[in-house]
Amino acid sequence: MTIVDIVDAVRADALARCLAEEAAVTIRCYGGPNVPDLLMARPYAERMWAERERHRPLAAIAGALLLPVRQAALRRDPPVHASFVVSEHVLTGLERRRKRPDIEIAQLRRLRDCADDRHTSIRIHHFESPLLPPPGGAFTITTDRGGRHTVFVEALGEPGGLLTLQDHRSVTLYAEWFAALSEASLDEDGSRVRIDEALQNPLRLLDEAPDGVGDGRQASRGRLG
Repeated sequence: MTIVDIVDAVRADALARCLAEEAAVTIRCYGGPNVPDLLMARPYAERMWAERERHRPLAAIAGALLLPVRQAALRRDPPVHASFVVSEHVLTGLERRRKRPDIEIAQLRRLRDCADDRHTSIRIHHFESPLLPPPGGAFTITTDRGGRHTVFVEALGEPGGLLTLQDHRSVTLYAEWFAALSEASLDEDGSRVRIDEALQNPLRLLDEAPDGVGDGRQASRGRLG
């Protein structure tokens, strides 16, 4: 496969997922060990795409360019009904990052705001949840107005970084796995409480930051409002 083929594959896969999310009436998403792209706050997204660009530059560039369009799908009218399962590993990672707690706070507040949106469901898959069988890794299931389902699986072995599935067997498998993840997670109220708990650690770090980083601290608070 040539570099042109790879570039075309990355562009095609990323655009296909974006268009499917725009056309969806429901979105079901499991982010694996990371914050789901659709739930990323802007400063956190900028950092994540910069990190990903070091490993998979083409996919990172395509992802960063399309992310604002993808996230707009959650705010459109009529609204899309979106359900997310977020690993508790995501929260502990946000709690423990110490270099830029303002970014972690922005991300946790984004999760909390989305959890309060009546069209969005966030459930935290906590550490005490039972282990579940494969498939594993991040995936998104979109359903359009005609009832057609498409599964997008993040797959490093694919040229575009995504595996697109529409056959009945695959859709059923991933839908059942999402349902099992949801069932094994905290309910929506419990998930909001867990996100609130996670917010306290980076907020404490920000309050305890030395005076030498005061300018950045105040600027971050202004952005987070």
